[in-house]
Amino acid sequence: AAEVLILAADIGILEGCAEAPLLDLMPEAQARSIRGNRQPADRRRRILARLLLAFGLGILDNWDMRTGLAAVRHGPQGRPWVAGCSRPVSISHAGQWAVCGIGQARASGGIGVDVEKIRPLDAEDFRLVFTLSECAAIRRAENPASELIRRWTIKEAVLKASGTGLLADPLRCDTMETGDGE
Repeated sequence: AAEVLILAADIGILEGCAEAPLLDLMPEAQARSIRGNRQPADRRRRILARLLLAFGLGILDNWDMRTGLAAVRHGPQGRPWVAGCSRPVSISHAGQWAVCGIGQARASGGIGVDVEKIRPLDAEDFRLVFTLSECAAIRRAENPASELIRRWTIKEAVLKASGTGLLADPLRCDTMETGDGE
């Protein structure tokens, strides 16, 4: 069984922290990209996800924070990877949360994590994302908004693990096969 270290934190922990010293720890291109976000919460989410990743590399491989942050790269499709490290990684951020996953060294496949803010959404607006049976299960759920987000995060994490993310057809990932009894 593959082991994955999952780290998650509420962006509120960065409230009151100056962004500049945190961004100074990152390579200039990453820091510039993060500075391009207009909303402070967007910047904090992106900063925190990378800090979690660097912290996790410290736990698993004894990397210092600056080395871990400097090693984060993104492939052509946006998938994060860590230079000089054979561990698959994944990051996500939404709402108040940032999360990262770090897999076993030399793992044969990728990993995927996703976090989303639960909000009212209509399953019918996601016809191109969910199968008919998934839409029906969402409508039948006690809390349809929560069920839609649950299924969406499963779908996105699986697609991230496959290496394509949302560039692939989300219908190819059927959440009805998650062993949830449906």
